[in-house]
Amino acid sequence: MRLASCSILFLGATISGCAVQGADPQTSQTESYLVGKETEDWDPGTATNASIWPTTYGNPPVTITNTSVLVKGAPPDSNGNPQFLAFVVWNTNFVGHIWLVKKGAEGVNFKGVMLNSFAAQTAGHAGFQSLFAGNVDTDPPVPRGPGPTIDQYWIEQPELNNAKINSQTMIGAIENFTNFNGQQ
Repeated sequence: MRLASCSILFLGATISGCAVQGADPQTSQTESYLVGKETEDWDPGTATNASIWPTTYGNPPVTITNTSVLVKGAPPDSNGNPQFLAFVVWNTNFVGHIWLVKKGAEGVNFKGVMLNSFAAQTAGHAGFQSLFAGNVDTDPPVPRGPGPTIDQYWIEQPELNNAKINSQTMIGAIENFTNFNGQQ
């Protein structure tokens, strides 16, 4: 029997999720060969719950049992609009998307879709976990190299690995906290 628990922690950033004791998530062979990934513009007009948490990824399909969204500041776009990066990590080992989100109404839409997708995917699934952490107002934003267009960025493999490692660490911390029974 797998034990499930939910928590909300405040550690300078908001971390929330449901944690489960059990086996490590499966891995996908496809991402181990990536050297980097392009950012994608968040489009509130086409965004759905599956934009954050689809049911599966990869070929053959792997069921997504946990999703982490890690956010941090990004440089303003070419028109001076403030924006942030949202790394979407599936099963703590696959960066599914790196959304480039404008602050304001677009950011509010992003957070609403993210929270709805978390609720939809974890409802009735004791073994599924969700996590949101970070600060969209990182100041100054991490400098970025150019991407395919002036308003896109290319994220290198070390930063993808950093997102996956931090996802694993935070989900592990949630499991440790929620499953601690008060005994040393």
